Amino acid sequence: MEIKDRIKELRKVRASELLPNPKNWRKHPVAQANALRGTLSEIGYADALIAYETPDGLMLIDGHLRAETTPDQEVPVLVTDLTEEEADKVLVTLDPLAAMATADDERLKALLETVSSENDGLGALLDTLANDEWVHLELDGSVDSVAGDEDGGGNLLSLLDVTIADPRHVVEVGDVWKLGGVHTLVCASVITGWKEWVHYLDNESVWFCPHPSPMVPLANEAHRTAMLLVQPDVYVAGHILDRYVDVNGESSVRKVLP
Repeated sequence: MEIKDRIKELRKVRASELLPNPKNWRKHPVAQANALRGTLSEIGYADALIAYETPDGLMLIDGHLRAETTPDQEVPVLVTDLTEEEADKVLVTLDPLAAMATADDERLKALLETVSSENDGLGALLDTLANDEWVHLELDGSVDSVAGDEDGGGNLLSLLDVTIADPRHVVEVGDVWKLGGVHTLVCASVITGWKEWVHYLDNESVWFCPHPSPMVPLANEAHRTAMLLVQPDVYVAGHILDRYVDVNGESSVRKVLP
């Protein structure tokens, strides 16, 4: 199979001259923006933005937050010969494809031991990865009674007794559930089913969570931020609901579609 090279050139462009894509569906929470500023401050630009040419100028496909963060700087841009339709396909699949990767915990741990930062935003991201904070629960202080939980953070596996048994909640492709009246769980393909979930990102404060595990809506961040959980696997989606109910009660979840 012959793979086409769609990169025309690497061009330096003032970030403010790049056109933000009106179809961009990504939202950038404050924590991400802070971490990006820290990375740019300590390292600089080590990768390129992606754009395609239009009669009005270069239209961004990837790199909106970087362009917004450094509007007065010349930034590296990979200029493609993509059509608008092809660019739309890249726009909708780039992040979900990256999110499908899984982590080698041992290698990640070893790598994190060699990396540090004095920047608050970047340091917070590294600390979260190193301490696995996203799988610690905050249950209104009830975690103090959990056996073996010395730091009071709560460990998801011990609290929820995660098993490989069939989930109690039956979920079908196309279902939409509300968790705690805040989070939305959509059982659909992250890539081909984007029309089923993209409209739930109409609020900048909503975090997009593709392929979530049962732990995600119980993380610390979930107590502060609404999440859109897009899970194509009906089995995993059922376990997400089971785990949420185990902690928050049966009435905490409800199906809204179909």
